[in-house]
Amino acid sequence: MRIGTSKTKLKDNPELERVLWLRQTDWSAETQPMATIDDLDPTAIAKARSEFAEKNRTARDEIDSWDDATFLNKAKLTIGGRVTNAALLLLGKPESAALISPAVARISWILKDDDNVEQDYAHFGPPLLLQGDRVLEKIRNLTIRSLPSGTLFPRELSQYDPWVIREALNNAIAHQDYRLHGRITVVETPEQLMITNVGHSLPESVEQVIRQDAPQEIYRNPFLAEAMVNLNMIDTQGGGIKRMFRTQADRFFPLPDYDLSNPERVVVRIPGRILDEQYTRLLMGKPDLDLTEVMLLDRVQKGQRIPHEAHRKLRAKGLIEGRYPNAYLSA
Repeated sequence: MRIGTSKTKLKDNPELERVLWLRQTDWSAETQPMATIDDLDPTAIAKARSEFAEKNRTARDEIDSWDDATFLNKAKLTIGGRVTNAALLLLGKPESAALISPAVARISWILKDDDNVEQDYAHFGPPLLLQGDRVLEKIRNLTIRSLPSGTLFPRELSQYDPWVIREALNNAIAHQDYRLHGRITVVETPEQLMITNVGHSLPESVEQVIRQDAPQEIYRNPFLAEAMVNLNMIDTQGGGIKRMFRTQADRFFPLPDYDLSNPERVVVRIPGRILDEQYTRLLMGKPDLDLTEVMLLDRVQKGQRIPHEAHRKLRAKGLIEGRYPNAYLSA
């Protein structure tokens, strides 16, 4: 933003940033005058009905009696029968992507090898409600057989938990800044998945989201976010990202990494391999560790510095060794 004759980063002025976000219009709630319900995919509408009924179990009989127009209004996908950008994103027929142009409704899956050379790719457009499973079908979710020496897993583990992938992907759909005309990407390498959406993150850090354990105050696409909640795609109660981290910890895997350093995009990396056997042993041997401690241990295994006070507490509990700022996991 510009202050007088000089420019400064918006993220360095959180109060002004908040005011601007509150003032902006919601792109996802805008209606398309040329669009009708006929531009929506019948299979996607049926899936939406099923998920809406699952979310509202006490009203299932009533939901079954609604025609499509009534259902779409109730599910907050249309406004007075007018088709919104959110409806076209989630339920639109493939060709309906032209109706929201120059915005881009596309998820691109890219497979790369150890040398970062592209091996395969696929693109997925509307209806995005149905594309999560199709992206999952592309990802090679191999079984991990490299076990920590002297230990046994209680079961064979796949590289990725499907729920974690869906949550990260659906969050990208919900928080994408569609005005920037970018796509969502899922890059698969032998070691990790990297999911990227354009537009900077509204929370200051993922630690803040997990710590407050409450709904976000501001959403980039509030109409789209509410529709996705109604269709069981995301959780706005503040528990989605926390559950992602908890799920990875329960599988004894490294935690997701959120890279918010670029103001134009958010990058989520989901590790698909064990980084430090001692980290896995600690999680297996100490199931009572709270998530904050697990997050700190995860930073230690990744060679990242932790706060001095946290270093002192973890060392006192025998979880790490080394004099600050150096730290390594206790053997």
